[in-house]
Amino acid sequence: MSEMISFDSLLNSVGEAEGRVAVHAVPPQESIEFVRRTFEANATLADRHRTLCEQVAAAKDDRSRSWLMQLRSAFERRIATVAIGATHQAFTKSREDGWIAWLTALADLASRFPFSCCLRLFEEEFPFDVSRVAKVAELQEMIQLMRQSRWDEAYDTLEFLTTQEFLPARSRVRFVCMAGEIQYFWFSDAAAALPRLEEAEKLVPNDGVVLAALGDYWRGQKEYQKAKAYYDRAIQAEPRTGNGYAGMGECFEEENRLDLAEEQYRKAISLAGGDSRGYDRMMQFLGRPEILAKREAEFSEMLSTRLAVEPEGAYDAYLEAGQY
Repeated sequence: MSEMISFDSLLNSVGEAEGRVAVHAVPPQESIEFVRRTFEANATLADRHRTLCEQVAAAKDDRSRSWLMQLRSAFERRIATVAIGATHQAFTKSREDGWIAWLTALADLASRFPFSCCLRLFEEEFPFDVSRVAKVAELQEMIQLMRQSRWDEAYDTLEFLTTQEFLPARSRVRFVCMAGEIQYFWFSDAAAALPRLEEAEKLVPNDGVVLAALGDYWRGQKEYQKAKAYYDRAIQAEPRTGNGYAGMGECFEEENRLDLAEEQYRKAISLAGGDSRGYDRMMQFLGRPEILAKREAEFSEMLSTRLAVEPEGAYDAYLEAGQY
């Protein structure tokens, strides 16, 4: 699918969505050329999206950041458009082929991209078999619940996705992992959570998100050495994802080793700047009463960057920031 989205066509599409006029800013040429090289290297769609998020975070001024955010939005729309086209093509073969293609696209988009991408699959009309219509509605509700971080309410439908063996392992593993995290953090059922997380690790042994989730589990059990070992593996597996660095920092913070904690949070931001996790943890750290009074300006600047990196997570960002 990645070869179907050219960088030049993406540049031309900035500002087209919903009839809005693009922000009039000079495109940041250095960032553009960096993103172009990523596209030309035939990177995966997830890598391309991550690069766009990193460039949004690294923007030198508000106007450049706004332009890069528009470029990212155009890319997200294009991802959904290509998925919709492939799904329509599958429906020309049979309704069953169409259903498999639709659910595969939904799982892929929901597990790797902003939820707004997969919502377009519900806006498009597909000739579903009547027996599938109720399930489509359930899945649409699940995505909306996930967007609102109402994970416990999304759990039952999410479990349906974990049982669909035709889904690619890279997508299905994320839902198995989510199921384990919901069991642990929302249902407070550690005994049920661990087998799901271990199941996810067996399904895709070197997935950084899964390894970091296992780190979160052991950190919650106060098994800090086990947790750090998983976080280290997560960093080695996916160094451009912030979960491992942030989790390592949380271990140090819980051990009251605040200098080391901040060092890890800063690594998450500098080495995985397109991922919101490092910003969330750093803001939570800066929000400590004894720190915030001295570093309020830094907190505000970081909040602005974090909201630009992942606008959909604004509600969670404010909650995280205010935990202290």
